Amino acid sequence: MLTTGVVVAATRREQLYARPALTLQPSERNSYAFGASVRGTRYESPNFNDYDYNSLDFTWTHTLSPQMRLQVAPYFTRFVSDVLVLDSDFGTAAEAERQSDTLGLTVGLSRSYSERWQIDGVVGSSRVSTDQPITDFSNCLQVNFIFCERYAISEVSDDNTGFIGEIGARYNGERWGYGGRLSRSYTPSGNSFLIVQDRFEGNADYLITERIRGILRVTGLAGESVEEQVGFNRDFYRVAIGLNVRLTDRLTVVGLLSHRSQERQEDRVIGLTPGGDPITEEVTVVDADANSVFVEFRYNFKRHTWSR
Repeated sequence: MLTTGVVVAATRREQLYARPALTLQPSERNSYAFGASVRGTRYESPNFNDYDYNSLDFTWTHTLSPQMRLQVAPYFTRFVSDVLVLDSDFGTAAEAERQSDTLGLTVGLSRSYSERWQIDGVVGSSRVSTDQPITDFSNCLQVNFIFCERYAISEVSDDNTGFIGEIGARYNGERWGYGGRLSRSYTPSGNSFLIVQDRFEGNADYLITERIRGILRVTGLAGESVEEQVGFNRDFYRVAIGLNVRLTDRLTVVGLLSHRSQERQEDRVIGLTPGGDPITEEVTVVDADANSVFVEFRYNFKRHTWSR
């Protein structure tokens, strides 16, 4: 999974997602889109943290020419995740919440150079503000935090401003189609914090018959935690091959054989300085590979348009 990586045991994940949207087009050249999304994710495994990820966005699209469009999109997201911190009663854990608010703005341009080639790009900036509870070891009586007799839970705030964006290209031929995309974005994770993620996606498809198309997909990403005090790095790649079979005009079946690999490092507290600051070292907590088979059914309902 892109949000948690390769898992070594079966993990049940339940996710509820809804996205209402409204698009207005007052003129031939301008359109306005208002959107909101609500996503709730729950895990049965104690190795992952439940989270909610909600967003509001607005997109103004201006047609510069028949081949070129400009987009400006401000947005806001809120990520709330359950976390566990050591309670003042040593040896117990208390439930708390980590909250990250992101305010961003992107500007994009898409251009069709021909009927077969299309290139688009987006650049922008985001500011992430995070409030999170931590265990304060500054009053520990011993250097090794395992033997601390006095500590407390406090809340810290962290602000980060960073670049986001993406660029992609796509070619559609009579039988061959292929494309690629590079992007940097903020994404939620099952590890209780936001990740800034650099991602590459490549895909190719070949029309075998009128209803059958061969598929090749390649995904690679490198991610790290947004908050500086959270030491987290993950490298992940996935290669998938399969078939897209159009059974009817509305029903399609997609089958994929996938190979995934991941390596993840985290900072672990191994002790404390005499001043109470934690001493950490980077350790590899996951180095895993996985193979899987995906079967997906897609049904396209008839689209209804209301106008006056």
